[in-house]
Amino acid sequence: MNKFAIILLAVGLTSTSFAQKQKIGHVDFQEIIIDLATKDSLRFKLQKFNQELEAELMNQQQQLEVDIKNFMAEQSTLTPQLAKMKESSLAGRKQKLERETVPQFQQMAQEEEQKLAAPLQEKIKIAIEKIAKANGYTYILEVSGILYAGGINITKLVRLELGLPAEALPQPNNGLQLGQ
Repeated sequence: MNKFAIILLAVGLTSTSFAQKQKIGHVDFQEIIIDLATKDSLRFKLQKFNQELEAELMNQQQQLEVDIKNFMAEQSTLTPQLAKMKESSLAGRKQKLERETVPQFQQMAQEEEQKLAAPLQEKIKIAIEKIAKANGYTYILEVSGILYAGGINITKLVRLELGLPAEALPQPNNGLQLGQ
């Protein structure tokens, strides 16, 4: 019985000391990535890419409209079979533009955003790891994913490590969400 009490006491002391050695911090990843994206001109790069996609889409739409007008002008001079074939071809092009090209361009825009955000996310991750190791943190949690942030907020430390001001920059609300 005496051995059992000693083992129970040893287990209790070990778990208590283990729990006391846990150091938990939290960081506002979204706040940092938005400011880092601003610093690295990511918004400008994304706007430029999206403008190029929009210009290409407009070009394709205008070319289709020109082809439809030309068809309408020459329709009366074509045989019924040729007119039907051209009309079907134009309808197919219009449908393809709406059902395939537009979604493809939207997908390309999302992929470009992810491609540009990936290096920023990696920079933040490296900064967090460096701060966690230097300050003895066992865990660093992302503040948006927790209901209660009882640990230490290291957002300012991460911002400073990345060369950002300690406080968040005021941001216009244009719906840009990076790194999610």
